[in-house]
Amino acid sequence: MQVLGPISSTIILPAMPVVGLYSSAVIGWILRWDRALSLLFITIGWVAVTVFLILVALGFVRVLA
Repeated sequence: MQVLGPISSTIILPAMPVVGLYSSAVIGWILRWDRALSLLFITIGWVAVTVFLILVALGFVRVLA
């Protein structure tokens, strides 16, 4: 697991908000969710992931340790 530490912190973790943001819009469209409600949940999820990544970058949360 030592090899995956730098890879996940430089490639996988920063990509999470982008992948989540664009994939959730497509999932909401496919499932025909209400536009306002899906926008609310997409925003809440994106903010939560972004705050989590900021905490990881600042060292408050350790991933794969």
